[in-house]
Amino acid sequence: MLDRLISWWFPVHRAKTEAERRALFRLRYRIYIEELGKRHVSGVDHGRGEVHDPEDDREDSMIFYTGPPEVPTGTMRADLYLPGKVPESFRARYSLDRFPELEVEPLSECTRLVLDFGVRGSMLALSMGISCYRYSAVERGARFGFSYAAPGLINRYAKFGMRPYAGRLLQTADGLRVPLIAVCSDTEFLHQVRSPLRFLVADAFGPGRHPPVDMVRFRDRIGDHVAPFKVNFRTVLRAIEPLFEAGQPLTEGVPRRAARLLARYGMLVMPKAGDLLLRRGLVDRELYVILEGEMEISRRGRIIARLGPGEPLGELALFTTPGRRTADVRALTPARLLVLRRLFVERLLNEDSKVGARFMVNIARIMASRMVGAMNQLESMEGGE
Repeated sequence: MLDRLISWWFPVHRAKTEAERRALFRLRYRIYIEELGKRHVSGVDHGRGEVHDPEDDREDSMIFYTGPPEVPTGTMRADLYLPGKVPESFRARYSLDRFPELEVEPLSECTRLVLDFGVRGSMLALSMGISCYRYSAVERGARFGFSYAAPGLINRYAKFGMRPYAGRLLQTADGLRVPLIAVCSDTEFLHQVRSPLRFLVADAFGPGRHPPVDMVRFRDRIGDHVAPFKVNFRTVLRAIEPLFEAGQPLTEGVPRRAARLLARYGMLVMPKAGDLLLRRGLVDRELYVILEGEMEISRRGRIIARLGPGEPLGELALFTTPGRRTADVRALTPARLLVLRRLFVERLLNEDSKVGARFMVNIARIMASRMVGAMNQLESMEGGE
């Protein structure tokens, strides 16, 4: 089976010794703090150079890793919460008030996934996902799992069986994040996304095992149609069609056929008024385009600009190697945004070089216009002193 082949090629270990755990805490620190420059990570010990959570020490949590125990290349943690012992923070994070049926269920959470730079893009993360499924669903009987991700990573999480649902978007120190749910027995969805986890369902929910979930009971709350985040191609296509109307600077000279490319690689996110979308200083490579609503850009508490429909956000990440955000971006009103990963531009240039070049020229013009506006504002301020 595919799951066994992936596990064989990309072996995953369970951290059993204190030395293994410490090496994983140091790996987190190197990725979160030294590479990504995150300033709001919980559990940071700068003296030891570690990121160590209280959840790491729970009896019902398991930390997985890849690579040599002395120099691991990746890690992920699976937390299991038994009925009656689910923390309030977990309930709030994943909007469990919308799932009263889960009060009697053991629930799992996959978190703290980090990979060394040299192994990103490999199947190591998926292999760890297989290990988390075996621990949570096969061994411990959890039928529901949760996690959250940056908007641009949603499609990758589908391979873990994760998908959006009718939960509230999460306000984290890193900006807006999307809550995801996995119904571990939902073979139909796992086959749909061609996840290797589909081969493990029988081990956990076959004859004589744990009963599978009746998905009919949850159709009104699970899926793209009810989530504050949309990945369905037709839904995205309909939402971005106004971008191709006359007078839109982002798509000036770009043929309408490009709308299908944007819809294929794009996603929609709907923040509420007050939600923080981007935080200054973080490494984050998504490009956002406002479709509805108004967003406020600020730096060190000072408002730089207010942007509305048709305007791009985070465009500097397309042109700078680290992709570090230079300002905070917050929703002033309920909004609808198109999300495009940096990889989209590379694909666009490869698939249709003329369209890709025109798209990049338009973004460059918008950036130049904003720079001129900022310089004029600075000169005005200096003249008033």
